Order: sequence, then C-alpha cells, then structure tokens
Amino acid sequence: MLDRLSASFMLAVLAVAFRPWWSVRVRSASWEDGRETDVIYTTYGRTAWQVSTRWTVAVLLVAAVAVVWLIVVLGRRRIPFVVRVLALGVIVVAVALTVAQWRGIESWPPPNAVSRVDVELGSVDTHRDHKQELADAWTVRDHLRSIHDTGLTADVTPEMWFGLATMSLTAVTLFAGMLARPRRTLGPDGPSL
Repeated sequence: MLDRLSASFMLAVLAVAFRPWWSVRVRSASWEDGRETDVIYTTYGRTAWQVSTRWTVAVLLVAAVAVVWLIVVLGRRRIPFVVRVLALGVIVVAVALTVAQWRGIESWPPPNAVSRVDVELGSVDTHRDHKQELADAWTVRDHLRSIHDTGLTADVTPEMWFGLATMSLTAVTLFAGMLARPRRTLGPDGPSL
C-alpha cells in the first residue's frame, strides 16, 4: 500500500512540473478623461523547467526514482531495503534543491532601495509586447526576483507549493514504508521474515 502511494506522489510531482511554478502578473489600463478604464491583468506563467535549474534537477530526480519504483512495484517484486534508503535519499535531495531555490528568490525592491520612475511620451510600437518584455525581465532563469506591487506581481505559484508538499509526502511514505517492512529474525531454521 505505501509503495503504491509513494509511486502516486512521485507521479504527481512529475505532472505538476508541467504547470507554472512561477508567475508574473502585469496590470495595464487605458486612460480616458483623466481616469483609468479597461484595467486588464495579464498573468505569465513559467514551469519549473523554464525558470530554475534546481527545480529541474529536483523533478528529474523524483522522476528517476519513480521509474525504478514503478518497475519494481508493477513487477510485484519486493523492494530491497537498500533501494528504499537510496530512494529516500534522492527524494530528500530533491526537497532540499526545491527549498534552496525558493529560499534563493530575491525580494524586490531590496532594503534601502531608491525607486525612480521614467515616463516616456510618444507613439506605441504595436509590434512590441511590452507586458511580455516586462514578464521576461522578472523571470530570469536561476535568478528569480519576487515583487508584490499594485501593477506588478512576480512570485512562486501554488503549483510550486504543491510540488514541494508532494515531494515531502513522498519522503514520508518512503520512510514509513521502510519502518513497515518486516524485520528478519533468527529462528531454529535460520533467518526468516
């Protein structure tokens, strides 16, 4: 039961890795008669693969364990204790990489920063996607910056938290599976399960 639950959690991590783990939300509006009209919020999402090497490696580690786990579980074979320990170790490394990337996100603006606003008047280049350019500037691979402003928000998404929680639950079920395995005892006929 725990082995199948572990495999399910691993597959869930792999599935959620294709959802956005990082998003940038940009606010735009038109001005008419001195007031804002047509306020639009556009959200640009990026997957774990697109924004972070650490998140990519973490997901690939979970996927590698999932492949081995599924082969053994679907083959209805007993998983050796050494394989369980190695799998748990790999999942713990994946959790550590995910947390390290999250902790490495730089809060913006930094303390004691001075803000400056430049306003340019002129015609708008209709072929440029200014919102996309702004989103790309806040989604620099391996150097993520978090901001929470009225017109701009950049931060991790609930999918990243789901991925981290699922990796952690995988580690818990792997550990519980190690403890639930029957111990070898010495009987009159030698070792038995």
